[in-house]
Amino acid sequence: MVQDGHGQKMSKSLGNGVDPRDIIHSHGTDALRLVMSQIATSTQDVRLPVDLVDPHSGQTFSPEFITTGGGHRVAAPVQKSPEDPAREMVTVYGILAGETPTADRPLAKNTSSRFDVGRNFANKVWNAARFAMSRIESPSPVANVTDLRREDRWMLSRLAAATASIETSLTQFRFNAYADILYDIVWRDFCDWYLESIKPTIGEDPKQQQVLLSVLDALVRLLHPVCPFVTETLWPHIQAAGPRGLPGMHLPDADLAATAAWPSIDSALRDEPAEAETDRLRTLVAEIRRARLDNEVPSKADIVLVAPEAIEPLASSAEAILAAMCRVGAVRAADGVRPTGAIAFAMEGEEVLLDPAGSIDLDAERARLQARSDELGNSIKALSGRLSNAAYVEKAPPHLVEETRTQLAQAEADLAATNAALEAL
Repeated sequence: MVQDGHGQKMSKSLGNGVDPRDIIHSHGTDALRLVMSQIATSTQDVRLPVDLVDPHSGQTFSPEFITTGGGHRVAAPVQKSPEDPAREMVTVYGILAGETPTADRPLAKNTSSRFDVGRNFANKVWNAARFAMSRIESPSPVANVTDLRREDRWMLSRLAAATASIETSLTQFRFNAYADILYDIVWRDFCDWYLESIKPTIGEDPKQQQVLLSVLDALVRLLHPVCPFVTETLWPHIQAAGPRGLPGMHLPDADLAATAAWPSIDSALRDEPAEAETDRLRTLVAEIRRARLDNEVPSKADIVLVAPEAIEPLASSAEAILAAMCRVGAVRAADGVRPTGAIAFAMEGEEVLLDPAGSIDLDAERARLQARSDELGNSIKALSGRLSNAAYVEKAPPHLVEETRTQLAQAEADLAATNAALEAL
């Protein structure tokens, strides 16, 4: 059952339905197909919140709703443009209620923000493919997969696992699982990790270029049933980049993606050690990024990673990746001496340190922290004064009083953290 954002069945009488052609117009056909695949479950109702497209500006917005005599929530018959309130438009329900669209008050088509996921995904595929093709200059044959870099073996392993899961899902007609696996392998694995991890080495490694080209070819074949337009547009460029394929991966040529063979990927490409090590590395990258963000380390400042014995081999083997993703200028083994102003975080039960010394101006950082401490102190004084005022506590709306208490607690916690960081410096 497809429902609107209020849990009501989409119907013509309520004007709360979404015309697929309107979604194609606002988001694209590939976006429509991906999201419809994702929501094609067999056991639950699906909600599509209904938005409007402003015919005056093309902007998507959430309409004003009214309640009908029958108790249904519907878009008001006439809506004002979010860009220019002086301009109006008629909704689909408005036509049913007797309103007539005119040149001055045109029809506002229904759409749904749920399809934003599909549009963003199609854009991600397009941009990732463009980036990949710009880095592929002279791919060379690969004789032995075990000789490849860890990140390449990891990507091939993830692709083999995803392909097997996709084939199982399609055999069982579980199209939502197929779409979700595609989303994960393309967005999280290929785009967010693999492309980022190979940036330091792809330009000088013809074998890695072959892996990138072959993986992109295979992904386009897997994507084609769901995203046929973007993949068919990319297809001739991938074919023109040269022969594709690796030991255990068969990717025969074809004039069209629509007639290309399904990728044949041997399960022998699964590499559990590479996956396990890469999972550890991804955790390390995430922790470094979080620590930098939490401690407001300038984004362009290089830092030194001081790693304990259990983490140092992993970090040292990925210095180029850490430099590209986290601005880690160097990795060194912990020697028992804690650097001044070091930032600590825990990983696998070990303390890992980030040494910002030499990368940031410590005097400037002390001044920044002192200014922040003074600012929080003044805020705490003001909030405390407000809560100590009996008239405010008794007469102000309860939610505002509670909000003030929450703000005070947060400011006090922030002050404690700021003063601790200042003391450490």
